[in-house]
Amino acid sequence: VRPDQDLSDVLIVPDDSAVVLVVGSDAFVEWDSREEQARRAQRQTYTVRRGDTLGRIARRFGVSTRDLMRLNNITDPDSVRAGRTLRVR
Repeated sequence: VRPDQDLSDVLIVPDDSAVVLVVGSDAFVEWDSREEQARRAQRQTYTVRRGDTLGRIARRFGVSTRDLMRLNNITDPDSVRAGRTLRVR
């Protein structure tokens, strides 16, 4: 818990438990590493194949074409070529 952190919406009830990690401690470093691994696992990539379209790729991964373009800094959907790796999540 940082001094500047607003905890006014946190509800603490009897017999509740919490884990407090001290920044810089071994436990915090381990937790932070696991969090980063979880974030990386959520990121998925796809390598564009010949004949693919952004719309088809987007539908396959359950994202909008607009989001797919935003994730990959694509301004022209026709510029995407086979072999390019796209972030899809």
